[in-house]
Amino acid sequence: MAANAICQNGQPHPVAPSLLVIPASLLSNWDQEITRFWPQMKVFIAHPAMHKGHRVVVPSKDALSKLDLVITTYALVQRYEWLQQQHWHYVILDEAQAIKNPRTKQTLAVKNISATNRIAMTGTPVENRLSDLWSLFDFINPGLLGTTKEFTTFTKGLTDHPDGYRRLRRMISPFILRRLKSDKSIISDLPDKVEMKSWSTLSKKQAVIYQQLVDGITEQLENSEGIQRKGMILAALTKFKQICNHPDQYAGMDSYIEKESGKFVRLREICTTI
Repeated sequence: MAANAICQNGQPHPVAPSLLVIPASLLSNWDQEITRFWPQMKVFIAHPAMHKGHRVVVPSKDALSKLDLVITTYALVQRYEWLQQQHWHYVILDEAQAIKNPRTKQTLAVKNISATNRIAMTGTPVENRLSDLWSLFDFINPGLLGTTKEFTTFTKGLTDHPDGYRRLRRMISPFILRRLKSDKSIISDLPDKVEMKSWSTLSKKQAVIYQQLVDGITEQLENSEGIQRKGMILAALTKFKQICNHPDQYAGMDSYIEKESGKFVRLREICTTI
């Protein structure tokens, strides 16, 4: 990725800088990690928050050619035309699920970037539906999974032809490098994850709303059957989860008063011990 990483006839052969696109919340973390592990890397962060006066001075072509890496955010890829005009050695996406919707301006702007190589990093390549995966591969290897219409037709047929999942996995596996936290050969000093269950009680408001929903759904189930009954149960489960989180989530309100949620109260108790 570094500008002088490629050698030809024993001499450094300069290449274009690389572009890293990340969520704004990760800017400081990436900056710190680069300083820690590769301090000699020549990096330019294209984000106002990382510059004095909160103003980004666009580097000249000469200055840009001497850089190893430019870091920016998904939002600014749409605003900074100079990022679109530059040809990059690598374009790397962190939290690449940010381009899962192929029709958004953000996704279109990212896919419009010119680069020799493309890498997408994500822990959730499929968040809600298989079309998320299509959008990622439309960035990495356009055309591999066909057009969005062709892929949609393919996914609809998986119900009747589940062997399609196997074919899909076989097709994309050469382009995927998967790493697990449990793989000690990758991260030998990562401690085992410790999970502790912590119980919380419902607040008075939660308990009242919860019981009202139980009574209501019980009456409705007595007068329904078949697929309608199953649909009501699934919908009710979502509502119960929302009530247990906070009554305002269930009601669609924005107050989220702490004392009205048993989970919020328990979370504060846990945080005070940290």
